[in-house]
Amino acid sequence: VSAPRRMVFGREKYRPRTRKSPKLLGRIVMYLTTLLVKAMRYLLPASHRIHVEKVSIRHEKASKFPSKKLRIVHLSDIHHDEPPFVPRILHSQLDEVVEISNSLEADLILITGDFVQWGANPARELVQKWLKNLKARHGIFAVMGNHDYKEGTVGRDFIISELQEGGIKVLMNEHHVICDGEVEIVGLGDYYYKPDFRPDLAFANGNDERYRIVMSHNPDTAEPLRRYKVDLQLSGHTHGGQIKMPFGFGPALPHVEAFTNKLPVRVQNWIPGRHHFRVVKKWLWSEGFHRIARLDEDGKELDTFNHLYTNRGLATHPPMRLFCPPEVTVIDIEADL
Repeated sequence: VSAPRRMVFGREKYRPRTRKSPKLLGRIVMYLTTLLVKAMRYLLPASHRIHVEKVSIRHEKASKFPSKKLRIVHLSDIHHDEPPFVPRILHSQLDEVVEISNSLEADLILITGDFVQWGANPARELVQKWLKNLKARHGIFAVMGNHDYKEGTVGRDFIISELQEGGIKVLMNEHHVICDGEVEIVGLGDYYYKPDFRPDLAFANGNDERYRIVMSHNPDTAEPLRRYKVDLQLSGHTHGGQIKMPFGFGPALPHVEAFTNKLPVRVQNWIPGRHHFRVVKKWLWSEGFHRIARLDEDGKELDTFNHLYTNRGLATHPPMRLFCPPEVTVIDIEADL
């Protein structure tokens, strides 16, 4: 791995995490995992083929947009990594993501976090080879996800710097106005890293009269955001559950978590990767479009609603999917007929 520039953020400098050669057992596990991933991609290609999900929204405020409509391409959860780790997303898939996104001729491209898997260093390659080639009329905006903090705030700042050098504006508890002042894009810090999740700052100088789009990596944030006006929240994080059960039973993970929670604690402690079961609290919001009632200052439900769309993401963690393909979302917001 080529050493990145040593960029100063506050008092610290970012240096890439040292990658030690895995021991024999680690190598065996990686090789077996790689074989399993390749087998699943071969046997179940539809579960790994990128789908373009189309969403149409009618809203009265779109009549004030300069072109009377707004097209958004929503990307999430790229999880780019470097050898010797098993790739969460193939280079050919990243090529396809850029090609698809640009072919959709978006007004906005919004990316809701998890650019890297473990270390921050792969963000440079991701931006320079792929993300800087994305094109949108009003720009490309992003927020951070929980994996973007794997090397702390120094690694986070390195990722932000790389993205901004590639022409992508990162919003950290702030907003940006486009479309002649009619659309407000709000970006929040990641929910897992509590000091960075500050909706009070992000909404402080906003205008409820604008059409407001909120980017927040974790869809669970739709709960605290019920006290704010959110016309459209875009999230990722869940990967749609990655492995879904047939016949309408939805993601497998919440069922697995419910089962393991009934086991004795000493048995639970022997289950590998058990912490990965707790992805979100509200699995109901793990993918797709949802309408959520707002709350007043006393916590009582109002008869107005926020709207959430959760993207299934592009990569995987761990690297396998079943009946839950990766997605690029295209959202068209148009005026009421």
